[in-house]
Amino acid sequence: MPSFTTTAAVIKMNSDGSVVVNIALTEIGQGTATVVTQMAADRLRFPVSRVKVAVERDTDKDPFDWQTVASKGLLLTGNAVIAACDDLLRQAYSDAAQVLRAQTADLDHDAERIFVKQRPEESVTLPPCRSGTSTPTATESVAR
Repeated sequence: MPSFTTTAAVIKMNSDGSVVVNIALTEIGQGTATVVTQMAADRLRFPVSRVKVAVERDTDKDPFDWQTVASKGLLLTGNAVIAACDDLLRQAYSDAAQVLRAQTADLDHDAERIFVKQRPEESVTLPPCRSGTSTPTATESVAR
């Protein structure tokens, strides 16, 4: 495989708590969409039903993918999806840390919320957390 091969993935969290994974890898019957859905759900700790992989292709909107060739598809796209999931969680943890007045290292999450490990009753829900939160008082955003 040439050294200039690369691919990207974009993950968007919706207000209902579901996510859309946008990849440019063309699905030609190899099951990539199914596996990418499972990978994202596993990494985010979401049920598979809350993960949708966008399979329609639009080169104006899709992230970059070198080519759909050989066996590189799932390897490169899968790693891009994992990196995008990690980035989504990093951003969500950063927002939640401000609201919960905690360090990101002290946080954990499940399918519904981000919480303080030592005080799991203190939490924020995932979708509003990434949609923006008011941090001065944080009374409406923090579940106690």
